[in-house]
Amino acid sequence: MSPSWKKSLAALWAVQFLAMVGMSQFLPFLPLYVQSLGVKEEARAASWGGFLVGISFLCSGLMAPVWGNLADRWGRRRMVLRAMAGSGAALCLMAFARNVYDLLFLRIAQGVLGGFISATIALALTLVPETHFGYTTGSIQAAVTAGIIVGPVIGGVLADALGFRPLLLFSSALVGMGVLVVFLFVPEDEASTKGSGSPGLWENIRFVLGNKALLVTSAVQFLVQCAMMSVHPVLALVVKSYGTPPGQLGRATGIVFGATAIAMFFGAFFMGRQSDRWGHKRVLSVALLGAALATIPQAFVSGFWSLTLFRVFLGVFSGGVQPASTSFVASSAPLDRRAGVLGVTFAGAFFGSALGPMAGGSLAAWAGVRAPFWLAAFLLFLSWVLVRTCISEPRSS
Repeated sequence: MSPSWKKSLAALWAVQFLAMVGMSQFLPFLPLYVQSLGVKEEARAASWGGFLVGISFLCSGLMAPVWGNLADRWGRRRMVLRAMAGSGAALCLMAFARNVYDLLFLRIAQGVLGGFISATIALALTLVPETHFGYTTGSIQAAVTAGIIVGPVIGGVLADALGFRPLLLFSSALVGMGVLVVFLFVPEDEASTKGSGSPGLWENIRFVLGNKALLVTSAVQFLVQCAMMSVHPVLALVVKSYGTPPGQLGRATGIVFGATAIAMFFGAFFMGRQSDRWGHKRVLSVALLGAALATIPQAFVSGFWSLTLFRVFLGVFSGGVQPASTSFVASSAPLDRRAGVLGVTFAGAFFGSALGPMAGGSLAAWAGVRAPFWLAAFLLFLSWVLVRTCISEPRSS
């Protein structure tokens, strides 16, 4: 284990922050860009926007086990460089899209070639001591959250000042800066198994399917992401239902999202560190139960600030889910197949991110805008039950 792992982790933190600022500063304006490409009707543009976000997550989920397996064979640092270079190139080419079908192709390419968050976590967990897995994944998750907070703010300013196409080029440049940071400051992990010595893709999938704890953890990651994302399509409508004036609706919704993200930032740091001390299963259980209990009141509160308060509670607890669950998987997987196993389990989270908004939107259309909160609470409670009853703390924890 390299004694300079803290420097490597700091570099990876900066990489994730730069990349997430670049990726997230454009996504809120995707429906507007779709309109500029010829889809003028607002409803169709919104539908296209949601589809373009979901298809990228779906492709990332399908490819995560493949890239994870190749990381074990060819080197995890190489996979981080590949993922970020692919994402940056796709963003750059989006600036030159001629129509919505060009944009669709490039979003698919971005999903297939990307996956830099999972690649970065896999690399980081082979550079740091196992006693710091929770701290490491919490730090990476905090960097992702910080980028999601800062990105849309910068993106809104640049979109108004320069337009969407220059914004995409700037986003691509930020991801390119992340590639340079990895190339200059992050070493290749010594444990990477070159060539054909590491287990294959199907061996990793069978390993996860045959390991009850890993299979349950992968299912929990799917359920949690599905729960969290199912509320996103209706949150603005819920804020509107409180009588928020149309001219303040965007700002009020932004406050709710921003407060949740800031709480997740601190929750990831704190609960990630605690999982190293208390055990990954214990912290994961606390995070899931707390997130479920914080979600239920959101279904019936009648005021903006009450909703925001419970979203903050949700953010604190949900921020601990990813560090604890990822650390659990990494501690349970052999070193020579760690990236491959992480890739298989990360696929569940990607699929949950893709399915969640569709499930939440459909449920809201059928049962009202408050219904997705009940769905989210149920899925979080189900995840808590699975963790409590079906997995044990890994021995290395």
